[in-house]
Amino acid sequence: MGEVTPVKRNQSQSFTAKSGFVDYDYLIKVVVVGDSGVGKSQLVARFTRNEFTTNSRQTIGVEFATKTIDVNSKKICAQMWDTAGEERYRALASAYYRGAVGVLLVFDVTNARSFKNLAHWLSEIKAYTVDTCQMILVGNKIDLQGNRKISNDQARAFADINDMRYMETSALQCTNVEASFTSLVSDIYQNTIANKQGKNTVVNTTTGNNRGLRVRTEDGVAASRIKTKCCWAM
Repeated sequence: MGEVTPVKRNQSQSFTAKSGFVDYDYLIKVVVVGDSGVGKSQLVARFTRNEFTTNSRQTIGVEFATKTIDVNSKKICAQMWDTAGEERYRALASAYYRGAVGVLLVFDVTNARSFKNLAHWLSEIKAYTVDTCQMILVGNKIDLQGNRKISNDQARAFADINDMRYMETSALQCTNVEASFTSLVSDIYQNTIANKQGKNTVVNTTTGNNRGLRVRTEDGVAASRIKTKCCWAM
C-alpha cells in the first residue's frame, strides 16, 4: 500500500519530527518516471537544489533526493525517487513504486517517442501502485520550442483521459518546476493525508524504544512503522 508516514506525537510536542537533517510532519515517497533522456534528473536537481547541469549523466537504477514543502501549515518531506528510464532497469519497477503515494510522469515535448511511451509507463504505474496514488503528467523541455513535436493540446488531452493534472516545464529555464512538484505534493496531502485523517484512527503505539506508531487505513490494514528521521536526506 502507499505509505504516508506521520511522526510520533508526545503530549508535550507538536506532530513534528526533529533531527539534524530535516524537520517535517509527514514523510512521503514520490517516484519520478519516464523515458531515458526526458530530463527527470534535471527536474529533481532543479527542484531540490536549484541546479542544472548541461552534461548530465544517465541515471543508473535509482537516485534519491528530498525536499520539505509547506502545505496547509504542515511540513511534508518528499522523498524523490529519480528512476532510470532504460529497459534494463525495469525488472526493479515493483521496488521503485512500493510505498509510493505520488508519481511524476515525465515526457520530452521534443521527443514523440517519449510521449508515445506514456501508455506503457501509465500501465506500469497502475500495476504497481495503489488506487489512491496521485499522478501528474509533465511535459519537459519547453525551452526548445523550435524542436517541439507534441503540442500542449495533445498532452492535455492524454492527461484528461487518464485523470491527471498536466503541466509543462523547462528545467533549464526553471519554468514551472517547483509548481509541478508542489502541486503533486498538495494533491497527496488533500487526497491522501487529510482525507485519511478524517476517516481513520491512530492505533498501536509501539512499545520499547518508542520509535513510532501505526496508522490504521480504511481497509483496516496498518501502515508501516513511522520513522523519526528522513532516511534519504541529502
